[in-house]
Amino acid sequence: MPEAQMLDVLVAGGGYVGLSLAVAVKKAAPHLAVEVVDGAPDHAWRKDERAFAIVAAARNLLDVLGIWNGLEPIASIVPMSPTCLPRLISSNRAKPVERVN
Repeated sequence: MPEAQMLDVLVAGGGYVGLSLAVAVKKAAPHLAVEVVDGAPDHAWRKDERAFAIVAAARNLLDVLGIWNGLEPIASIVPMSPTCLPRLISSNRAKPVERVN
């Protein structure tokens, strides 16, 4: 059995919010031991075909954290407009989800 590792910060969730949080904490306090855990199987993200909308403020945060430059080459950047979402859905680049109230 591996030896237990002491952590200062454990982030539950390896989505872009959890990963951004881990990067932000590590940049703010490099001396802290930060770990991200996620329940998804290894490399599950490679099969994830969901589309994500990232608002300008979130994009700016990713830029400040030094993450955006790595994402930009693989991102499909589509300027948002009132007609953008229906076009994304009809082109099958994004799938609508049922709204739950």
